[in-house]
Amino acid sequence: MPVAPPGCSYFLGIPYTTACKIIDAGLPLALASDYNPGSAPSGNMNFVVATA
Repeated sequence: MPVAPPGCSYFLGIPYTTACKIIDAGLPLALASDYNPGSAPSGNMNFVVATA
């Protein structure tokens, strides 16, 4: 299952996961916080959902 960690993109300034392409391919998509002090210092799932 593909997993999108939008917190990493937010904090590192990298491109977000192209969720539309994944969903259009008929795959499910999970959201994750990837709580990690180096790349995504937030485990707040409300933030993850809002950012996604």
